[in-house]
Amino acid sequence: MAAGGALLGLLQLLEENPDSDAGERSDAMTQQILRMFGLSATEAAELVARELPPQPAL
Repeated sequence: MAAGGALLGLLQLLEENPDSDAGERSDAMTQQILRMFGLSATEAAELVARELPPQPAL
């Protein structure tokens, strides 16, 4: 539930500030959510810094 609320807050923030760096803000929010789920700051930062896996073709 909390992660969903954080996502909605992020979307509202990006809508109200269209010139902000969406990637940077998304990474910061993801780190905060991972911390909320119990990861250390170092673990969260390492996960967020990883490249996303390739997406399958639709």
